[in-house]
Amino acid sequence: FNHFDVSQTGTINREELRGVYLAMGQEDVSDDEIDDLMAEVDTDRSGEIDFDEFLLLMCMGFGKAGGMGDDGTQSIEAHIREAFSAVDVGHTDFISPDELAIVIANLTKGELTAAEIKDIVSGAPRDTHNRISYSQWQCLWDSCGSAAT
Repeated sequence: FNHFDVSQTGTINREELRGVYLAMGQEDVSDDEIDDLMAEVDTDRSGEIDFDEFLLLMCMGFGKAGGMGDDGTQSIEAHIREAFSAVDVGHTDFISPDELAIVIANLTKGELTAAEIKDIVSGAPRDTHNRISYSQWQCLWDSCGSAAT
């Protein structure tokens, strides 16, 4: 979030939202597309996106479930599988809580403290062997998507 909040106001404006789109691989985003997304995500109608609304935006994603979206871009489900596979270096279909912590630390680039990362990891679903399976990983994203609707 802080990466996209270039103005450091604690919110993301229309132009900063365009930067989010570009970072997600979307090019040539029209003003109408920005306006539509802003209207959908800006739930408090402030004209800017706060952190909670940004989380909603990330949960909504930029594609359809499956392999490819109608526009030829990779779908959210494909991104989730790809992200899991990148962490599951042993190809065991499981990742450890420590591996998840490393991913979170890398993705947040120092924005979260070790204690905050530990809290996130402690809430992740696990099997009886303290491992996170792909279906549990995907469940985290599914619950995020449910919160977005």
